[in-house]
Amino acid sequence: MADWPKPLNPPPTADAHRIETDRALLTKGEESLNCKALTILYQDEHGLLAIDKPAGRYCEAILEQLIRERPDDDIIMAHRLDRDTSGVMLFTTNPTATKAV
Repeated sequence: MADWPKPLNPPPTADAHRIETDRALLTKGEESLNCKALTILYQDEHGLLAIDKPAGRYCEAILEQLIRERPDDDIIMAHRLDRDTSGVMLFTTNPTATKAV
């Protein structure tokens, strides 16, 4: 068994987890002060909202920004992306759409 290959991405150490958590808390505060305009890729009348998530932003910061910018909508995050991953994030803007997703 000693000859088995080691995983390419071993689980993070306790120190790495603590450091990332601290970075998340610091960055979250900075993002709420320095939030950039979000790019809406798709929105429909049924309550589906697609946002272009840039790399380096936390999903929670984007959710908070949407809630501030759209106080009349019931914004729910449909899924998450890693902080360093860019891509499309889906949100819903009403309870009916949330149940459908």
